Amino acid sequence: MYDNLKNHQHYTVTLYTPDKDIDQHAIDVLSRHFDHILVTSDKQQLLTAVSQSPAVVVFMSFEHFADALQFYYTHLEPMQRTPPTFKVAYLIARKDEADAYHAFAIDAIDDYVVVRPLYEVHRPILVATTLMRQLGVVAASKQAKKAHFQQLHLNTKVEQQMLEGLRHKKALKEAFTHSINELQAHIADQSQHLGDDGEQVDVKEVKALLSRLCSNELRPMLLHLQQQALDLLEQCLRSSQQSGGTAETSKASNEPVQPCVKDAQVNNVLLVDHDEVSLQLSARCLAHYQCQVVEVLNGREALKLLQQHAFDLIVLDINLDDSDGINIAYQIQHNQGTNQQTPLILMVKQLCSVTKQRAKDAGFEVLLEKPLTMKSLDAALIQLQRRLALKE
Repeated sequence: MYDNLKNHQHYTVTLYTPDKDIDQHAIDVLSRHFDHILVTSDKQQLLTAVSQSPAVVVFMSFEHFADALQFYYTHLEPMQRTPPTFKVAYLIARKDEADAYHAFAIDAIDDYVVVRPLYEVHRPILVATTLMRQLGVVAASKQAKKAHFQQLHLNTKVEQQMLEGLRHKKALKEAFTHSINELQAHIADQSQHLGDDGEQVDVKEVKALLSRLCSNELRPMLLHLQQQALDLLEQCLRSSQQSGGTAETSKASNEPVQPCVKDAQVNNVLLVDHDEVSLQLSARCLAHYQCQVVEVLNGREALKLLQQHAFDLIVLDINLDDSDGINIAYQIQHNQGTNQQTPLILMVKQLCSVTKQRAKDAGFEVLLEKPLTMKSLDAALIQLQRRLALKE
């Protein structure tokens, strides 16, 4: 449900629209997921809600996107604090999508949703949730979570297993949050003592508290998984060198594995992969060529960077959460920009004739199977050597 400011002082979702009927679909979607959202057409009510809320996501709906930008920079942007206390997403018409994207690409706006028409029904919820996480807020209603759970239609055994898993995850988060809060309180207390004559900070006590934080159940799990991933990366790198028949330094020497291509003529690489583990593996391989690797998890962020920076090489995964590597390549090839002639490498899990043809049509000269190895990258860079020299 949504309500008026007099009923609730703090909101996590506020929608400013001159015509509720036009945005009723988006309002209904947001109302089913978040408790007590504010929908208003009154400027002062919006400004009051933003100033009173510790953190809030604001959706703004105007007939013209340019008017929404003017409103934001005139009335809302001067209210922004450090750290930010609110994020703004724009509800736009399909005709304004290009302008909204350009504004997003230069960091002029936080996000936008095409709602006239609303093609992706749950897109407003995803945008709001993402922006809330950036503000450190979790605000989905318990009723909404319960409804989502019921829609999964699980059998009794799986349902009980999932409920137990969710309870365990909640307990871990609460314990971790408690440790963080206790650490913050202790640091604040010790910092205050620094200004008092005769008082000394108890370093041992601070170290003990840090040890408790590091012994939190969640922390060792993350560190253990991280170490396992790093070990796996090193094993993959060494394995690829051995399979290539090149000489390798013994493991006992601890010297880094070197690529076969000594001068790759690559200074900076854009690496795009939706899988964080695969992303780290590929980045580790590329780092051996003494190049700077910019890592990105989605297509939208990749396109944003491609408009702002020139790269010597672009490595794209075929599967991305919001697009795919081939579609991103089409946009690179058909946009006038510094990266239009940049060599492209496509990463795929399994090569097939259809993918090969699509990749060729999109401008890819090299296709590599995941996970990347030093051997496959060496071969790719040798194949692209002439193109890289021209780019240089």
